[in-house]
Amino acid sequence: MTNENVKAAKPLLNNQSALTVSACGKTILVGEHAVLYGAKAISLPVSSARLQLDFRLRDDFCKSPKITIGDSSEGAQSSVRPVLMRACELLGVSARGLDVVGRSRLPLGAGFGSSAALCVAILRGLSKLKGLKLTDSDIAKLANRLEERFHGKPSGVDTATISYETCIQFVMGHEPKVLQTKSGVNWPFVLIDSGVKSSTKVMIQAARPYFQGGLGAKRVAMFDRLAGEVESGLSTGAYRRVASAMNEASLGLSEAGVVTDMLQSMIHTLREFGCLGAKITGAGGGGAILALLDPSSQKQQYQAIIDAYGVGSVFDVGFHS
Repeated sequence: MTNENVKAAKPLLNNQSALTVSACGKTILVGEHAVLYGAKAISLPVSSARLQLDFRLRDDFCKSPKITIGDSSEGAQSSVRPVLMRACELLGVSARGLDVVGRSRLPLGAGFGSSAALCVAILRGLSKLKGLKLTDSDIAKLANRLEERFHGKPSGVDTATISYETCIQFVMGHEPKVLQTKSGVNWPFVLIDSGVKSSTKVMIQAARPYFQGGLGAKRVAMFDRLAGEVESGLSTGAYRRVASAMNEASLGLSEAGVVTDMLQSMIHTLREFGCLGAKITGAGGGGAILALLDPSSQKQQYQAIIDAYGVGSVFDVGFHS
């Protein structure tokens, strides 16, 4: 994907108006880490937690872009400005005279895909601003190139999930597959933020030995099989099949060394509440736990989770198919 492939449309912004775009978060049902070694991953958008960016043009259009994210403009200038400038380079456009004001409900360093959401939102804003037509696939691929600044060589699952904003199966090097789920089924998934931040790069390095060596190929194949189980369970409405795959994946990730004692304690507590499945989601070391509630008692379980971890740490990511 290069700027030669981008189709032109009418620009949507002038210096008298503001253009607003947003991007959701993501959560991985199964496949984190293993996806880097060729396994399938199954992921969901977190549509209720979003990053929003407002784009405005200043009259002094020759000046460098000004970026404010949340309460800190200085931090945003140093960390976000290079991403914005790289996005402009990829699209063949200019950021001069541009104000970007952002606000986010996505926890940082928690496995919600905050950096991928930033990359997707910047591309959405710039493409609308400059009148460029980008498909979801275009944005996913370009955003993954931008995310290299944060994670080295990301798999692409985060940017694909956020770009398509639907449940997908993802394999590195292939177009995402939008999954069909059984009609009329309620999937009560919940994310719980542990409050502990972690580095994706560090966790990838920690898990790498688990997927290499003599047993590496078998472990990748195991996670690939579990992704198939989740896909089958979603398509047939088989809650326990999905939960069983999540729980088995949790054991594998623990063996890989990315599930801390504190995270393991949270997983144990969630299962004591009656959740069918619980595992880390994302790189591990901190971040969030994904739980699949029992549909027959989901209200009681959800309330127990709120009581234990606080309403600000709990995100309802369930969906009806």
